[in-house]
Amino acid sequence: MPQSEIQEKTMTWVNVDHLTSKDADDLQKRFGLHTLDLQDCLSITQTPKIDLYDDYIFLIIHLPTYDTETRRVRTAEINIFVGEEFLVTVHKKTLPALQAIFFNCKDNPDIRRDFFGRQPGFLLYRLLYMFSKDLYPLLDVIKDDLDEVEESMYEGETNVIRELAIVQRAVLKSRRILNPVRSIIGTLVHLNRPFLGEESDVYFDDVHDHFERAWSILENDREIVDALQKTNEALISQRTNEIIKILTIISVSFLPLTLVSSVYGMNIIGLPFAEHAWAFPAIVGGTILFILMILLVFRKRDWI
Repeated sequence: MPQSEIQEKTMTWVNVDHLTSKDADDLQKRFGLHTLDLQDCLSITQTPKIDLYDDYIFLIIHLPTYDTETRRVRTAEINIFVGEEFLVTVHKKTLPALQAIFFNCKDNPDIRRDFFGRQPGFLLYRLLYMFSKDLYPLLDVIKDDLDEVEESMYEGETNVIRELAIVQRAVLKSRRILNPVRSIIGTLVHLNRPFLGEESDVYFDDVHDHFERAWSILENDREIVDALQKTNEALISQRTNEIIKILTIISVSFLPLTLVSSVYGMNIIGLPFAEHAWAFPAIVGGTILFILMILLVFRKRDWI
């Protein structure tokens, strides 16, 4: 069975990876867990929530994780049962924060005694605290990407729009994942259960502050993305106007030459100076002089 267990005195932590129907039956018999909650754990995806019972609490927590290869934010789900003298964690994806705490408790007796020597609510707090701290590497990646996009934008690189869209997708996905978690942690702060411990509100309030801080950072990132989009649109518009201005100046400057060549290109007999030996140099020279006069006028008006 893909599960591990730690026991210290009367406190038990069972960590299950990829729950099966047999595992669910064993957990239901051992800890008296509700069948519907275990069915939620067996489902592929579930909405984050908290279910309250007299003898235990069931939580479905979603956390954002960053895939460095695809540069996409993925959703990691963990199901947690916490009751009198037990904690059960069920997950389908390896979570570094969860694995770190579990194996530290398993391999280090001092850490195990510290975490297991209190109410189950303290162990739940340590888990949620590590989850909140594990958000900051993701936030740092988003911040670095925003800085790179800003630099690229002012340097006139062509991939700015795509890079900005990638960062925006990461910010929006992270916000969508974290938003219900904030509400769940807020519920824990005001929850009164004997097995959570007397100071559970203080500990969970600390975790809630960390999630709120992460949310504030993402909110700020969202505003930065919006500002960068507007700035990028303004820069693109400015570059487009510069190109149009240059093309307009070229078109207007060569308008006299176009007019003269069109007139003398007609199949009409008796055009002035058409038969003169100096007609071509005179017409070209006059046209060039006219172009220079137009450019001089543009220069005096600060159009170029």
